[in-house]
Amino acid sequence: YNPHYLRRSHSTFDNVGWLRNAWAHPVYISAQDARQKGIADGDTVELSSSEASGRVAVKVTERLKPGVLFLPTHYGSTSPYLTRAQGFGLNMMDFIPLHLEPAVGSTMSQEVAVTVRKVED
Repeated sequence: YNPHYLRRSHSTFDNVGWLRNAWAHPVYISAQDARQKGIADGDTVELSSSEASGRVAVKVTERLKPGVLFLPTHYGSTSPYLTRAQGFGLNMMDFIPLHLEPAVGSTMSQEVAVTVRKVED
């Protein structure tokens, strides 16, 4: 399940205000995990890994298995040329430690352990 590619493509879409606003929930969580953590659709959560921590809105879905989060790529742009997109959402790469897959040498970007907690207002 990858809702990201159904609606947008890369960080330049976030620089178009109405497209960015149509995609307002940059992290997905399973409905089961959300219930256990007291998280509702649209709440702000804090994600933390060994490398980074950040806050984003959450989208609760039945389409993810428990224990898994989906954070689309290309959010959290730091480019000054993307004047509307800069700082929108979190950059997935900030959370990934530099671990290489031994057999092929690619980054192990799909195996990142994070914690998630609801941010109380």
